[in-house]
Amino acid sequence: MDDKTFFKHWLSEIEGIGWVKVNALLERFKTPENIYNASKAELEETYGIGKYYADLLLKSKDFDDRIPKWESWKEKGTEYVFADEKEYPRSLTFQSDMPYRLFYKGKLPDIKLPAISVVGARGCTSYGKAVSLKISETFAKEGWQIISGMAAGIDAFAHEGALKAKGYTCAVLGCGIDVCYPVTNLEIYESIQRSGCLLSEFEPGQRPKREFFPFRNRLIAALSDAVIVVEARKRSGSLITADIALEQGKEVYVVPGRITDPLSMGCIGLLNEGANALTDLNDLRKCHSVKGKISNINADGIGKHGAREDENLLDTNYLLLYSCLDLSPKSLEYLINKTSIPGDETFLLITRLKLEGKIEEVAHNMFVRTDI
Repeated sequence: MDDKTFFKHWLSEIEGIGWVKVNALLERFKTPENIYNASKAELEETYGIGKYYADLLLKSKDFDDRIPKWESWKEKGTEYVFADEKEYPRSLTFQSDMPYRLFYKGKLPDIKLPAISVVGARGCTSYGKAVSLKISETFAKEGWQIISGMAAGIDAFAHEGALKAKGYTCAVLGCGIDVCYPVTNLEIYESIQRSGCLLSEFEPGQRPKREFFPFRNRLIAALSDAVIVVEARKRSGSLITADIALEQGKEVYVVPGRITDPLSMGCIGLLNEGANALTDLNDLRKCHSVKGKISNINADGIGKHGAREDENLLDTNYLLLYSCLDLSPKSLEYLINKTSIPGDETFLLITRLKLEGKIEEVAHNMFVRTDI
C-alpha cells in the first residue's frame, strides 16, 4: 500500500470529522497528504473547521496502529474506493456529504446505465411482494440497475427479482459489507456479491445500528435515477429515501394502495408532496432521467434471458384456475366452486402452479399469485 493510500484512509476515519468537513478540507487542500501537513492556522482558516476540529485533526496524526487493519482488508477480499478515483460512483459526487471512502464487493454501479431503487415496508403484503418482484425483474431483464437496501420485505424482493432475471442489483448496507443483515437474507447476500454489488460506507465488521440507516438511504437515493416506493407506513425509512430523492431533483414514484391500509399511509403522504403515482410500468420508461440512458444498454441486450412462456399453449383448466387467482387470497373451496373443476384435479393444478412459482399458499388452503 503506497503512502497516498495511507493518507486517504487516515482522512476517512478521524473521529468527529464527518464527510462534509472532509470534503471542505479537500476542496481547499486538494489531497489528504496536504491536509496532514497543513499547519494549525491553515486548518483553522478552512470553512467549517475552526479551532476545535483543527485540534482533532492534529491529534489524529499518529495512525501507525491502524495500518495493519487497512492492509488486511484487501487480503480478505474487501475492495474500497476513494472519491478522487475514477471507479468511484460519479452519481455520489454531487452530494456535499458524499463518503470519501466506500467499501464494496462485486461490480460498482455504472452511471451510464439506468438505475432505479425499489424500496418499501419490511412487513409487506403479498401484493407488495408481487409488485416489487414484478418491477425489479422486468427492468433488470431490460438491463436496468436495481438498487435497494437489502432490508427484509420489499427491499429483499427487489433484489430477488433482479437476481431472478439474471440482472444487476446493488445492495447498499447500513453495516459493514462482510455483515449480512438481516441474516434471513443470507442467500440474497451471497448471490448479490457474485453477480451484483454490496456497498457500504461503514468499515468491515461494523454491526448495524439504527442511526446508520438514514445514511444508507441517502446513498440509495443518490445512486438512483428514480425511486419507487411500493408500500410504506406513515413513519418509514423508505420515506427518508424518497424525501432525499425529491430534494435531489429525482423522480419519485409511488405504487397506489388502499386508503384504509396502514401500509398506504406513507405512500399517500408522498403523493401529497408531489410524487408520481405508478399505475403503468411504461411510466418509468418515460422518466426523463432514465430516457437518455436506455440507449447505453449494450447491443447484446443485457438481461434478455429467453422468451416468456406462452401461456396459450397450456391446458384450458390450468389457465381457468390461474385466471381466478390474484393478489388477494382465495380459498380452495372458492376455486373449486368458481371453476367447476373437480376437487382432485384442482388440487393437482394448484400443486403444479406452486411448483412453477406462479402462486403461493399464504395460509392453509389459501392461495395468491406471486406475480401481477
